Amino acid sequence: MMIKEIIYEKLKAAFIDGLDSLTKFLDKQKQDKYSFFSIDSHKNFPVLRNAELNVYPTFYVGDSAKSDYSSVFSNWRYSEKAEKPESWQDYKSYILSNEELCRYFKIGEFYPIDRKEGGRDFWEDFMFDAFVGDLIDAYIHKHSKEFNESFFLEMFNLYYNSISSKKLIVDVLIPIILVDFTVVDFHINENISLIHMPNSLQISRNIRLSSNRTSHPDVAGAATHAFLFKNISFDNADCDSIYNTLSDIEFYKNTLVEVDYLFACLRSVSKVETGYCQIVARPLGWQSNFKADLEETFVASDRKYPSHFENNAWYKAYSLVDEKKCEDIRLLYSGLRGDAGKGLANFDLSIQRLNKACLNSPDDDAIIDAAIALESLLISSDAHGEINYKLSTRVSLLHKFYPFSGFSPEGLAALCKKIYAFRSVIVHGNAKKLDSLRIVGIDGNDELTVVVAIRLLEHIIQVRVLNKQFAKAEDIDKLIFQLELPSLLTGASDK
Repeated sequence: MMIKEIIYEKLKAAFIDGLDSLTKFLDKQKQDKYSFFSIDSHKNFPVLRNAELNVYPTFYVGDSAKSDYSSVFSNWRYSEKAEKPESWQDYKSYILSNEELCRYFKIGEFYPIDRKEGGRDFWEDFMFDAFVGDLIDAYIHKHSKEFNESFFLEMFNLYYNSISSKKLIVDVLIPIILVDFTVVDFHINENISLIHMPNSLQISRNIRLSSNRTSHPDVAGAATHAFLFKNISFDNADCDSIYNTLSDIEFYKNTLVEVDYLFACLRSVSKVETGYCQIVARPLGWQSNFKADLEETFVASDRKYPSHFENNAWYKAYSLVDEKKCEDIRLLYSGLRGDAGKGLANFDLSIQRLNKACLNSPDDDAIIDAAIALESLLISSDAHGEINYKLSTRVSLLHKFYPFSGFSPEGLAALCKKIYAFRSVIVHGNAKKLDSLRIVGIDGNDELTVVVAIRLLEHIIQVRVLNKQFAKAEDIDKLIFQLELPSLLTGASDK
C-alpha cells in the first residue's frame, strides 16, 4: 500500500476506537448517579456578537463556549479518564518508523535537542495523542459522535495534504477597519477581490488576537470586509514551517505593497478614515490543526491605522462605501498597478506618504508626508528652480480643468505655499509661526491645513492616474496652451 493509504487506515482505526472509548466513558459517567463529572470547555474560545451601536462584529473570549472532548483523554484533574486504545500506539509506531514523516514532524532521531519545552516524550505525545483527541473533538463539533467515513475522509484529506504537499496554498485577507461596504463580493482584478467576511472567518481570525499585541481587540474586530489575495504559496519544509512562515510579516512583503496601493485608492476615492492590523492567511485544501468547529487561520500583525481608533472609535459612526465608489477604486488601482502590477511608474513614494499622512493625521508629521508626496507627484526628479513655484503653478493648471472644490486658482496657489511654509516650520523648528499655519479658510470655514493637504494630494493622484496625458509631471505644463480639455477622469474631482 502507498503511505497515504497506510496512514489513512491506521488513523481511521485510532479515530474509531477513540470515538468508541469516549462514548463509553461519557455513558458510564452519565449512569453514575454519584458522579459530578463535567467535560472541560475549550479555553480562550471566541464568541461572536454584534455590537448594538454599530454594524461591526465584536468578540469576547471565554472558557465555556464549547466542550473540549479531547480533554477526556488527557486532563489531569479527572480521577478517571477515557482509555487510549492500542490503535493509538499502533498509529504512533508507524509514523515513528517512517524516516520522511519523522523528519517532517521533528520526532524520533530528528527531535531537535534544543527544543526547550517538555522534552521528547512530551513532544511525541503532543504530536500523536493530542492530535487524535483534537481530531475527534473537531469531528463531534462539526458532525456527531457517530462515525461516518465520508466525513472522516474529508478531514483526513485536509490533514494529509498539510503534511505531504511540498507547497501549501493560502488566501490572504486584510480586514478593513471601520468601513462597511454595500457590496458582498467585488472583483478588483484576477487575483484581488473585496469580500464580505463570513462569521466562520470572523470568529477564527479573532482567536488569534493574542498574537496581535499592538492593537485593541475591538479595533481588530471592527471589520466587515477584507481585501482578498488569492492563491499564495509557500514551501512546506516541516511541521514548524507552517506557523513560522504564516505568522512572519516578511512573508507578506509583496502582498503588502499592493495593500498600500489599495488603501490609498480607498482613501482617495471615499475620503474614509481606515486602516488594518491583521494579515490573515486562510488555508486552501489543507488543515494542520483542529479545534472544535473553527476553521484554521494564521495571523500576522502590522499596526496600520490612526492611533485615535483606540479611543472607542468602534462605537462611533461608521463609513459606508457604495458600489459606485468600489468601481472608482478598481479603476484607480488598475491605473496605478495594471492587471499585472505594471501600471504607472514613480507613484510608490506618493502612495507611501499619503498612507503615512493619513495614519499620522492630524499630527504635524503628516504635513511633511503630504508635502513630500505632492512634490513627488508634481516635480520631476531632475527639475531645477524654485520647487514651491513649480508645484503651485502645476496645481493651479490642473485646477483649471479638474477643479479642487472650495478654491480659486489664486487661492489654491496660496494653499500650496502655506503647505510648504508649514512643512518648513516643522522641519526647521520655528514654533512661533506654527499656529498661523495650522488652519486654512475654505468657503468661510476653517479647516486643518494638514487635512486639506491630504485631500489635495488624493485629488492630484486621481487626476494624474486617470488621465494618461499626464504620465510625466512636466506634461502638466502643456495645459498652458489648452483652452479646453475633454475630461477622461472618472470620480477624480473633489466633491
